[in-house]
Amino acid sequence: YIAATSTINKSIIGEGVEVYGEVNNSVIGAGVVIEEGAVVNDSIVMKGSRIGANSKINKAIIAENSVVGKDCEIGAFDYCESNYDKKVYNCDLAVIGEKTNIPDGVVIGKNTAILGNTTIDDYVDKKLLSGDFIVKVGGRL
Repeated sequence: YIAATSTINKSIIGEGVEVYGEVNNSVIGAGVVIEEGAVVNDSIVMKGSRIGANSKINKAIIAENSVVGKDCEIGAFDYCESNYDKKVYNCDLAVIGEKTNIPDGVVIGKNTAILGNTTIDDYVDKKLLSGDFIVKVGGRL
């Protein structure tokens, strides 16, 4: 379903997707929901994921069955070198692992890695700065 108020430009949209927001230069997997007011730019959102209302996603890879809360921003701030794995994480991308939950109102920088069911307590001042990471116990991106 593509809402009449939504905008899609130069993107690939999978089966069963619901778009109520804006998608530009992105690949959206099957069953993804992009809520009203959300904007996805230059990103890959894999199957079964949800982007919350009024969230802004820039240059991110969001793996399967992940949830980005409402009023989030991913791909913010200036680039910084990775504190996680400099060989793998060395670009502007924010990487969100499979079955990861991002709470409402969080701002995430560039060159970041997140995996697991995060809570607001995992973020300092509701932010994850560029180059930083959150990987919950047992996870590896």
